[in-house]
Amino acid sequence: MMTKKQPFLMGTWQFTRHIDDKILQCPTKAEGTLTITQNTWQESGTMNGMNFCVEYALEFQESGGMIVNFPDGRLFYTLTPINENASIDHLCGDDFYKGEWIYHNTHSFDLIWTVKGPRKNYRMVTQYTQ
Repeated sequence: MMTKKQPFLMGTWQFTRHIDDKILQCPTKAEGTLTITQNTWQESGTMNGMNFCVEYALEFQESGGMIVNFPDGRLFYTLTPINENASIDHLCGDDFYKGEWIYHNTHSFDLIWTVKGPRKNYRMVTQYTQ
């Protein structure tokens, strides 16, 4: 019986996140741990001295891609394949999220979001390493 190869993303990652909010004029830094399983993407850490945790549902595809959903099942974004650079677009109400998935190697990738909307204008750069 053949088994599906596990994606290199599965496991524990460390991350550093920098957020440049043009409206609040307040740079923010977050640090923490990302845990990726066959079904979840879970980040936990600290931001401005406060603890946070966020979780998304994952579906790895046979093609080498990945579907990321919000906990309620709504689509967030799709990457195909995960081992190449990609551009991501996501419209959330009046807010537009422009993402950049930057693949360095199997132990390092970045995820950059530029978010613009009526009450949002920020750039969030997250570096993930194993």
